[in-house]
Amino acid sequence: TADEVNGNKRIYSRNICNMITEGLSSKAKSRSLFQEIDHPFLDTSSDSFKRRAVTVELKNCGSLVRDIRMEGNDVIAEVETLSGFRGPDLRDLILKDKADVGFSLRMFSKVRPHPMMENITEVVGPLRPITYDVVSNPSHKHAKIINLLTEGNVIASMTTEDETAILE
Repeated sequence: TADEVNGNKRIYSRNICNMITEGLSSKAKSRSLFQEIDHPFLDTSSDSFKRRAVTVELKNCGSLVRDIRMEGNDVIAEVETLSGFRGPDLRDLILKDKADVGFSLRMFSKVRPHPMMENITEVVGPLRPITYDVVSNPSHKHAKIINLLTEGNVIASMTTEDETAILE
């Protein structure tokens, strides 16, 4: 959510959120914006931590982002679980276990103390968004699933009651 202090005491302006969605949009539309289950554990004292942070490992992915955009002050994404890797685990967690998962941005950027809010960090450019990971405790309280479409819902929404399937 733009212009809202998150749980990590950071604030992202609407302009920064637009830059994030624009930076990730082409990857989403090409079905290559994969989401790992949890952020990778990063040892910031290690020389390899930046390399790992910019790498999205397919073996740890449970979903991909199909579309990402701004709606008002919110970043909205359409997410699809994968049929392989960690996708079935994520699907079961959401559908069978009714777990309340969230999403968290992984990116590189510059930050600075907010000019008018004490103890708040402002995210500024330039930035390099990597992905949104699936997490149990997102820093933005509204970074959750707001609408769930199962395969049955998608098929039902593609047809009307007065249509008949013809298979010849």
